[in-house]
Amino acid sequence: MRFPFLLLMVSAIALAQSQGQPRLVLAEPFYEFGRIGPSAVVTHRFKASNGGEAPLTISKLNATCGCTSTMVGQGTLAPGESTELEVTFSAAGHPGQNLKSVAVVSNDPAQPVQTLSFEAEVMQDVEPAVQEVSFENLVHKDRRKASVKLTSETGLPIHVVKADLSDAPWLGVATREEGDDVYVDLYLLARLLPPGKPSGADTISLHLVNPNPSVVQLRILWKRSSHP
Repeated sequence: MRFPFLLLMVSAIALAQSQGQPRLVLAEPFYEFGRIGPSAVVTHRFKASNGGEAPLTISKLNATCGCTSTMVGQGTLAPGESTELEVTFSAAGHPGQNLKSVAVVSNDPAQPVQTLSFEAEVMQDVEPAVQEVSFENLVHKDRRKASVKLTSETGLPIHVVKADLSDAPWLGVATREEGDDVYVDLYLLARLLPPGKPSGADTISLHLVNPNPSVVQLRILWKRSSHP
């Protein structure tokens, strides 16, 4: 009776193969950098281990964007060995909330591709309290005012060099400095609004120094009253 013997041999080979495979283990696949400056370059090292019973080879790291660079400390790991995968994020040109990921490619047969990810909130040197101001229910005689606070995130005072208005003679702007912060006063004269136009949107660009030159844009929305 050879069949039971053959079945036993096949089972033994399958068991040996299943037990002799590499397995990629990422200790903490997510990292939170938190709030960082607009020119910051931050780095984190993720721990990667071989939890299997055969050599593990990390062959490739694919980042989701050019702002992320990666480096493998050691590409091939014996069973039980660990290494570090280094991820560097450059904040320049990436304002606001950023969620990035890196695909880790290995010879792990169960999970040949695993993902590392990180999050960072890139702050600007100057942060406006709001990005958008709205003037509603305007009538011909209205002269409206709204103020927006610009906050210094560097601990240095803000200096407004210039304010550029879109082609909007109905808008005016003035600035006043209070400590390290600045208040931008926006004025709208309804009588100068384009005739026959019920609503519109304009942009004000504020050129600042704090300590580096930067530009903050405020969007101005306006809407006439539906009642004469």
